[in-house]
Parts: sequence; C-alpha cells; structure tokens
Amino acid sequence: MKIGFYGGKFLPLHMGHISCIIQSSNMCDKLYVGISYSNIRDAELFNGRLKYIPLQKRIEWLKQVAIPLKNVEVFSFEDGDGIDYISWEDGAKQIMNHIGENVDCVFGSEPSYREVFKKYYPHAKYIMLDHNRKEYPISATEIRLEGVFKHWEYIPNICKPYYNKKIVVVGTESCGKSMLVEKLAMKGISVKAYDPEALEETARWLKGRKLDISLQDDMYGILEGADALMIATEWDCFKNSDISEIAARLRGNLIFDYRNILEPGEVSKAGLNYYGVGRRYEID
Repeated sequence: MKIGFYGGKFLPLHMGHISCIIQSSNMCDKLYVGISYSNIRDAELFNGRLKYIPLQKRIEWLKQVAIPLKNVEVFSFEDGDGIDYISWEDGAKQIMNHIGENVDCVFGSEPSYREVFKKYYPHAKYIMLDHNRKEYPISATEIRLEGVFKHWEYIPNICKPYYNKKIVVVGTESCGKSMLVEKLAMKGISVKAYDPEALEETARWLKGRKLDISLQDDMYGILEGADALMIATEWDCFKNSDISEIAARLRGNLIFDYRNILEPGEVSKAGLNYYGVGRRYEID
C-alpha cells in the first residue's frame, strides 16, 4: 500500500492547493493532508488585506475538498510558536505519529524543501507538483499580500462565502434596486434584498440569473450578518425604522442612504457610519 503526505498552512486555501491534492491522491493508495499551524505565526501573517482564517475553518474547507476523494484524510499539527520559527523536526514527529506507518511519497511544490524532506522523511520520495505554477500561477503569499478579491478566480467556491461582503438592499419597485443588486453581485458581493411590495416580481426577475442574491420578507431579520445596508427608497417603513435595532443586527457598521431619509446624527449615535447622497451634515 502506497502512503503519501501533502502539507501546508493553506493560508489561504487556493485552487493550486486543490489541484495538488487531487494529483497526489491519484498517485498513492492513501493520502494524508496535513495542516500546519501556529497560533502566533498564523495571526501575524495577516496584514489587514485578508480576513484571518482560523485553523478550524481550514480543516472544514479541506474536509469538503476530500469528500469525493475517498483515499484522503485531513489532519492538523503544530509546527512552531512564532512567525520566524518553524520546527520541522517536531512537525515531522507529529506527522509520523498521526500516520502510524512509513510514508512512501511526500508531495509539494517548493524545490527548496527537497533537502528538508530528505532529512526528516529519509525513506520517502519527494514528488514536485507544478513547481513553476503554470497551471495556477498563484501563491498563498501573493493572496495574503494583495487580497483575495484581486485573485478571486483562484479562490475555491467553498471558501468564497467566508470572504464575501454581505450587503442588504431595501427598496421598492422602479427605484433602481434591480440594477444595483445585479452589479453588486457581479462584483462577488453577497446581496440580500427586501421589498415590502414586490417580492414575487423580484423573484421572477432573479430566476435564471446565477447570482448570489437572496430575497427575504423580514425587514430586520435580513440584516443579520450583513456588512452594510443600502436604502433605495423613501417609504415610511424605512424612514421610521428602529436605528438601534438595525445596529444590533448588522455585522458591519455602514449605512448608504440613497434617499436621505435617515437622520445622520441618530445613525451616528447608534455606532454606525452614515453616507447620504449629495448631503452635507455635521455631527456633534
């Protein structure tokens, strides 16, 4: 039985990783995919352009990748306690203890790791996969430095919801809502739309469009987990809305008021950032 190992931080997981896992699984009877982690190092690797990805989320993603690959097992191991320190020896011991048998092949994409793997896995063959990155010209380091949205095409679909900005758009018929939500969704933004009068008509408009747009009929419930609220109508139900309730439901703190129906001072007092259209105001 041929045993293989493929490891990485997967910060973040990208299509190049998935391609390597699929190729590796086809070259052995059993493939172990190991996620190396260090709580201190992993947190320090992020510079604000990328949302921090906890270990459990990476495990969840890789286990989803492994579902159709019946010979793949995902596990994690700690390999250091700082950004400049990686304990290859400790990591190798943890890996071998988990696998419990000799490893025949170690897979990777970095030529510089050849001697390291030769030292700690002396009986295993190091097999390089797409080390020139011709299939997927991307690295996790590039994504961390430049942000996921610049390299969105290399982010697996199972990961995209984690990064997506979620925006709630409220409006009525013929207020420009349909064009607005379509353009937002085409930018990779997850959109929730609320219309007190024309939900059925909006649902018909959405049919056949492969966009991340959902409709809800609960004016406040739709705000749960959203990063921003866009108001595209001046109807009284929105004009008289409970700002404190909005603030409690939103995950983010942005309100874009395209009809200038809210009082900026009240919005600010609730801890939200207000943006009107063509409107100047001062907040004490």
